Parts: sequence; C-alpha cells; structure tokens
Amino acid sequence: LQETFKRFTNIPSVSNRPTMLFHGINSIMCLDQYTGTYFGPCSTTINPDVARGFAGKNGMILVIKPEIDLNETDYGVLDISWISDYPNESEYLLFDHKINIETWILSSDYDQYWHYYQETLIKRVIIEAPFGHLSYQKQQQIPKLLAKLKKLIDEKDVKSDDVIKRKQEINFGKDVLNEQEKIELLIW
Repeated sequence: LQETFKRFTNIPSVSNRPTMLFHGINSIMCLDQYTGTYFGPCSTTINPDVARGFAGKNGMILVIKPEIDLNETDYGVLDISWISDYPNESEYLLFDHKINIETWILSSDYDQYWHYYQETLIKRVIIEAPFGHLSYQKQQQIPKLLAKLKKLIDEKDVKSDDVIKRKQEINFGKDVLNEQEKIELLIW
C-alpha cells in the first residue's frame, strides 16, 4: 500500500488535490486531537452528502483539511473513484497523512440545515447562518478553542475509598496561553 501511494503521489496528473475532505462517523464522539498524522488508510470524500450517508442519523461528519505540501506529509491524497464500485462517492484515500480536522457537523444539524451547508461547503459561499444555529465560521473555531482549553487542564489522581480517580481541573493560572487567549476562552 505504501508503494502504491508513493507511486501515485509522484504522478503529475494527479497533483490537483482537494483541500477539503469529509469523513462520516456513525456515532458522536469526543475528539482529543484536531491536528496530526492519521496513520493507516482512511476513506474520505469530497461530497458531504456521501459522508452524511456513512454517518447515519446519529453520527457526525468530520471536515478535514489534508496537508497538500508533500514536503510536510509522506503521501498525497489519492483519488480512487476511478477504481471504485461506487464512483459517485467521489472517494479519496488518505494514508499516513497529516491532517487538520477543521470542525465536525452532527448529522442532525446537517439534515436540518442542508441548504446552508450546501452553500457553505460545496459552493464555499459565506452566508448568514440559520437562526439559532452557529455559522460555519464559528464552528471552525470550536476545535481551536478546545485545543487551547486542553492546555489549561491539570490532572491528578485522587484516592477515595481505595479507589483512584483522575480529577481534571481547568487552571487559568497556567502560563501556557497569553492573557488575550484566556479571555477569549472565558468569553466563549
């Protein structure tokens, strides 16, 4: 698989790589990291409707920005729709790839605000969010804010009745963020 990716990465005709990919997960889960290298193969699509189909009604859609600079990641994004039994899925495969999870969208939100997400994700038009719903631009801020918040967490083991529990506290006194970033978190 590594050899295949390496060979296809070096073909100039496949150098037009997508800058936004979607991946459906059939449950809602907490993510503890939003950037890094995803090791192994990962199936993605350029069509959020396809990702929504894989997410199911109780899942979520990850919006992924793959690294396109081959000096920063070992392999390129590989378009495999031409060999797929389902070419309409517009499938792209990632392998040991550096990614940034820009945000996630719950399936229920995607269904309810489908027209909004079509404009925002497909046409890439910035429009006002539906009443009572976060704009896509504000949704993009959530992973960034959570990553900052994670830096402020202190963990310690607490023994109670012969049971050890891990206690987490947010410590705004830590010197890992500047004052403006701390204020931004408090306002959020």
